[in-house]
Amino acid sequence: MGRNVYVAPGVLIFEHGEGGPISLADKVAIHRGAVLETGKGAYIRINTESSIHPGCQLKAYIEPILIGEGVMIAANVALYSYDHGMAPDLPIRRQALVAKAPITIGNGAWIGTGAIILSGVTIGEGAVIGAGSVVTRDVPAGAIAAGNPARVLKQRGDLEPTGKINE
Repeated sequence: MGRNVYVAPGVLIFEHGEGGPISLADKVAIHRGAVLETGKGAYIRINTESSIHPGCQLKAYIEPILIGEGVMIAANVALYSYDHGMAPDLPIRRQALVAKAPITIGNGAWIGTGAIILSGVTIGEGAVIGAGSVVTRDVPAGAIAAGNPARVLKQRGDLEPTGKINE
């Protein structure tokens, strides 16, 4: 755990059987009701000045979840680095977990309320994911993506600059 980390009451940080570490860099904020869980060798790494808002679920099994610097993850976002097998010969709860690749969120990205990000997705630096989106494929740096499944709508670079700074 880094310096000046905020972990609100009611946050669950859990390393399930064979789960890897959950590391929080300097000035990370994890707000109430968030769940950070690892298992089957996976881990979670959240870099400097990133924030995880209330009700988020970050569950890393088999593959890690890697969150860059200055990432903002709004309330009730879910990140799952794995999926359940679905073969017809066994009940789903008895099937082995599967994973495509890590979930990686680049520096300065913003994930809107209620978005779901699935195994193997990379969200590029400075990208924006719209509220309620289901992200099943990579989103390039600086893109604005939304929908179910999420698709790129435009690039942030195409927007007019405001010149305003949040202080």
